[in-house]
Amino acid sequence: MACEDFLLSHWVEFLTSTFNPKHVSLHFDGVRISDVPGVTVEEVCRRSEAFLEANAGFKVRIREKHHHLVLPLIRSSAASRAGPTFTEGHTLLKPGNCILHALAALQEQGLEAKLSSLSDASLPENVYMDQRKCRTYGQCMKLWDCELHPVLWRGQEVPEGKFLLHLENGASPHCVAVSRVKCDSVFSVTVWDADAILTLPDAEFCRCLHEGADSSTIVFYTLDAPKSDVLHTEDVERLLALAAAGERLVCDTSEDEATGSPTLQEEVVIVSDSDEDHDFNAIGDTGKHKKGADFGFEWLDAEGRVTVEEILLGKLEEEVSTYIRAAKENKVKQQHGTKKFLCPACPFREFDRCSRLLQHLKKHHTARALS
Repeated sequence: MACEDFLLSHWVEFLTSTFNPKHVSLHFDGVRISDVPGVTVEEVCRRSEAFLEANAGFKVRIREKHHHLVLPLIRSSAASRAGPTFTEGHTLLKPGNCILHALAALQEQGLEAKLSSLSDASLPENVYMDQRKCRTYGQCMKLWDCELHPVLWRGQEVPEGKFLLHLENGASPHCVAVSRVKCDSVFSVTVWDADAILTLPDAEFCRCLHEGADSSTIVFYTLDAPKSDVLHTEDVERLLALAAAGERLVCDTSEDEATGSPTLQEEVVIVSDSDEDHDFNAIGDTGKHKKGADFGFEWLDAEGRVTVEEILLGKLEEEVSTYIRAAKENKVKQQHGTKKFLCPACPFREFDRCSRLLQHLKKHHTARALS
């Protein structure tokens, strides 16, 4: 840790003095910087390596960090790829029907009868779909007349047999069908997505589940009741209320890499981590996915910077202002019994008069310049 801190302190000094980025922040053992016009990620990495070797005495390797999602990892790791189950224009390929598409891939019996229910505009499940362009797992159970048993994945063994795989997928929840069956003592995995049928080794499939940036959001929906990890009824209902739409907002990993060396188009993350040879790797992210601000997160600004501290400070000031207005207007209620005025901003402080409470609030709970 001391070595990493030493390198990071020199690195941050170099980045701020050389590139003068609008934003610099530490992220674990790495650095996040904002856009530097006319400078590529590769140039930032190479110049940082040279600086650290010359001024800190360490040879380091610095590279861009990619946050790959589970589904792009699966698609790029596929050993074979076949055409889609359904042809273009099919009802199940419409955005919002990915759960039903996954169920159809695993349960083909009585498909026509089940599809006919999707055209019934009077069904509440279809009204929900028309309004929100997505479906929940509970709704799809009713439409498909089947049972789904949610299993929260916490890194345990992946279910055997046929199941649905729910993914957060970069703020675009998606569902795919999975068959994980054993043949000659070896598991084989097949994944059905809207545009392709993918097969890959079991070890690769499990690796993708573990390494994906959205792995913590994984939920399995098995067609057979799970043998273990039984959830409470309330938890099952919450998981069946999860929705998926099927519109992927992220590209395949292979497509991302095909674009060549990235530039600092938006915001870049550079992080370092030690590998088995104790070299320092640095990693960055070109921010190709949506910024948090695009999703309406209050705690992210337009540049994608976390602003929790500013928001909390603002809310605290609003709260204290409310207390001060109440004290000025003598609207603070006296404590029952003692007739004291309690300070609402700190514990165990009480006053005989409301004016003294007001004085206390102004002196101890408002911002003032440091001398």
